[in-house]
Order: sequence, then C-alpha cells, then structure tokens
Amino acid sequence: MAQTLEEVEVLHKPIDAQTFFDKYVSKRKPVKFSFVLDEFKAMSQQWKDNHYLKSKAGKEKIFAEVRQSMDDKFGIAKKEQMEFGNFLDLLSSKQGCNYYLTVQEIECNEYGPNKLYASPLNEALLQDDIPMKPSILSYLELHQINCWMGHSE
Repeated sequence: MAQTLEEVEVLHKPIDAQTFFDKYVSKRKPVKFSFVLDEFKAMSQQWKDNHYLKSKAGKEKIFAEVRQSMDDKFGIAKKEQMEFGNFLDLLSSKQGCNYYLTVQEIECNEYGPNKLYASPLNEALLQDDIPMKPSILSYLELHQINCWMGHSE
C-alpha cells in the first residue's frame, strides 16, 4: 500500500550516509527533508534568481508543458519547445501558472541514459552548481538528474 504524504517520515537535520542508506534507500522508503543539505545551500539561493539562471542557461532549448487553463492538469498537457530564458519570463507573467518544466528527454542506449542530465542543465554552466556526490548520498552512484520548475504563489 502506498504511503500518503502525511505518513512520509520527515528528516529535520542531516544524518550520516550509512544511516540514510540503511533506513531509507535499502528499504526504498520515501523521506522528506525539511532542510537544505549544506552542499545545496549556494545553489538553492542562486537558482531563485532568474537573471542568474538566464546568464547560465537562457539559450538552452527545453520542452515546457503548457496547459490551457488552471482547470487542466499537468502531465497530460501539450509540450512546447522554447528557450529556457523565455520559459523563465513566462513563469513570471500572468500566464505563468500554465507553464511547467518537467523531465526532459535524455537519449538512451541499451545500458541506459547517455548523460546524467538534459537541458537546461546539459551543455550549460548550471550543471556546475549541482553537487555530484552529496555527503548523505556517498554510498550511491548518480544515475540521472532532473529539473522541475513551475509557478507557485
């Protein structure tokens, strides 16, 4: 039986990598972090600044989900290709709630994805902001990084 959001355990402070692996990863047990890991603190501030994001990846091509109205759901909306900088402008506009950056397609071969990430991270300087081996995940190998962005109030 799937857990509801209220049933998911919340971590309020960092734990060591072995405990994280034993308690959550090895049991495939979801956990919510109520804090930002030290390795992500700089990125979490920089990525709130649209000027910063545009300077690093504004020309990257992305596919954004576009819904016609607030009544429509994301995940079934049509996708539109645009530059990441234009997407950020749209998010800041009155129509921003109708746009969503979801998982971007990554080319795969018989062994899996050819890259760790897709646009707007791929080929852009934004990938340099992402810690590749956070201390809490030191027992794991990175498989793929995804970026989601949307409008919220």
